[in-house]
Amino acid sequence: MLHQTEGIVIRNIPYRETSVICTIFTEKFGKQSYIVNGVRSAKSTTKTLLQPLSLLDLIVYKRANVNLERIKELKTLQLYERIPFEPIRQTITFFICELLQKSLTEDLEDQTLYQYIKQALLHLDREDCETGTYPIQFMFELSQYLGFGPQGEQIDHCVCFDLRQGVYSTELPAYSEFLVGGDLIAFKKLWLDSPGKWNMQERRKILTLLERYYQLHIAGFGTLKTPQVLQGLF
Repeated sequence: MLHQTEGIVIRNIPYRETSVICTIFTEKFGKQSYIVNGVRSAKSTTKTLLQPLSLLDLIVYKRANVNLERIKELKTLQLYERIPFEPIRQTITFFICELLQKSLTEDLEDQTLYQYIKQALLHLDREDCETGTYPIQFMFELSQYLGFGPQGEQIDHCVCFDLRQGVYSTELPAYSEFLVGGDLIAFKKLWLDSPGKWNMQERRKILTLLERYYQLHIAGFGTLKTPQVLQGLF
């Protein structure tokens, strides 16, 4: 059956000689994989539409118990104005792509989550946002939409941040997944300080701690590669 839906391109994997398997986070069906034929041929005009985080208007096939579908029609939903031409913003999109690929599960249908990601990308593209802290803010906000976002209660009287429970605690837990000392001070900045006040070392520390937090809450999350690129660029 054919359906119309919006979608955000997450990644492309070469398939056979001229095709790709394209992973798209769709508004209607969540993360889906599609075979797109002829994209890598010399005469293809479609490959420019499938750049990472492109916003698309799609007509797709959707059948029960089929993991790899096809796209009948696709066109650009909205063009980016700054991301393709500014290296820092473009590098941030690579980070977002990797994060979404590792965080979103197949068939996670969530229109609220889709709209958040879409608006966050348009904000990155069109506003004079703080690009140096944008990856941290996006990672923090995404965790809230995914249902395991860290909570800020008891922050004033805490002795640690419990990574497993996602809360500040007045007692140390019996397990080792918690933050104290310098890690705790850095993590508190997500609530207590304006991102514009974070220095480079604090940014790196907070991003590393958020990655550790994701690893605890998403099975098989693994290690992010793009933060190293971000650190070199910034």
